[in-house]
Amino acid sequence: MSIERFGDFELDHGAGELRLRGREVALQPRVFGLLSFLVKNRDRVVDKEELLSAVWPGMIVTDASLQRAISLARSALREGGFDEAIRTYARRGYRFCADPAGKSSDGRATSGDALAQARAAFAGSRWSEAVKHFEQADGQQPLQAADLECWGIAAQCAGSLLMAVAPLERAAAAYSAVRGTEGAARVTIVLARVQLELRESAVAKGCLRHAASLLESLPNGVQHGHLSWMNARLCLVEGDLPAAVEHARHTVAIGKKLGNTDLETIGKLYWGAALQAAGDARQGLELQGEAAAAVVSGNVSPLIGGIVYCGLLAGCCNAGDLQRAAQWSESFSRWCERSKLQLFHGTCLLHRAEVFAARGELVRAQTEITEGDEVLRVTTPWAVGDAQRLLHGDYWPGNLSLLPDGRLAAFDWQLASLGPGVIDLLVLVNNGRWWAGSLPVEPEALIADYRQAIATGPGHEWSDDGRGDRTADHVG
Repeated sequence: MSIERFGDFELDHGAGELRLRGREVALQPRVFGLLSFLVKNRDRVVDKEELLSAVWPGMIVTDASLQRAISLARSALREGGFDEAIRTYARRGYRFCADPAGKSSDGRATSGDALAQARAAFAGSRWSEAVKHFEQADGQQPLQAADLECWGIAAQCAGSLLMAVAPLERAAAAYSAVRGTEGAARVTIVLARVQLELRESAVAKGCLRHAASLLESLPNGVQHGHLSWMNARLCLVEGDLPAAVEHARHTVAIGKKLGNTDLETIGKLYWGAALQAAGDARQGLELQGEAAAAVVSGNVSPLIGGIVYCGLLAGCCNAGDLQRAAQWSESFSRWCERSKLQLFHGTCLLHRAEVFAARGELVRAQTEITEGDEVLRVTTPWAVGDAQRLLHGDYWPGNLSLLPDGRLAAFDWQLASLGPGVIDLLVLVNNGRWWAGSLPVEPEALIADYRQAIATGPGHEWSDDGRGDRTADHVG
């Protein structure tokens, strides 16, 4: 379409004119070119590099020049009430959003309301609200590729990986349908990360291969960098540490060349993780610390920042350096509050609880796991056992005491056990056999003594629902 209309405006691509109620609005050629390109690609966010290549091909252009052109385009649209149509998406690019949203003639809300609210919530980092409104808008009208992509991103930032899968899959298909190769590749890479988080490694690998094929026809750019760090992560999962290091270093190099802090930061995270896995814990944690510093300084996008946080916690906990993990945890918690993120799920949630427990904040550790139990069971069911291990895992032979009257007493030092108390005894029996070969009493007798001690001991309380489904043993 050579002429496009929005409000009282007409944008004549062929004639190079912007008209308001039939009157031409004076625009510099570059400003018109920028507006024309954004309108033609209004179904998605256009990143800065693509916009510069389209409007200033073969030229070196400063950010100030681009921002001035954006400002002039907005000024030209202001008279017709569309000065907010060109929206800025932090660290992603720009998008033309001039779809009308308002009321019908009888005063009822139009379908555009939900979509407008979803976009506004997304721009304001109100992630859960954005997800809710995108779901409403999806039931009212077909969503464009860029809206589906934003929906998937909002779901991740709200802490729900499973809810992100469907909109991301649809976004990739929508971009492909309009030959939006770069958009399709970008979303497919994000989808690969989500699938890898959900331990669907075969699906993730297929997504990365498809993204690589999409990017073959495009010049090296930001998405090649994102593909590179995802390949580094996949190689870590598969145990190919040299390849993981190579992909991560390549990501850092692309980030430096393009001036992209996200790529530099995430590349350092996985470079460090690969070195740590290969045995160089010191240098590995130092690189991960550099990545963390970039996040808390405020120069990294929310999703990448959340990945770095969880990655750093994992690195510290795997190295047994809980003191380092605790020091970073508070800084990241403040950063997450500023970014309005709920990114903790699976092993990341458990590592946070482990840090709290190591600092003696047992109630906080317990709360972290109990409040996250539903998330664990839905998104990462394999981690539920680890949660029980964290809450019950201090039962060792040293926790047994032989009382003067000959009775055995078992002590829960953490005072944070949840669920069937028998789990504690099972851990004790298994750990005791690992350390001593066998216990001095039969497990059945130990369990019976344990129940009796809890039931009769001062300040202790024992409850049982009669089926063994829900028991509790706490020091009061």
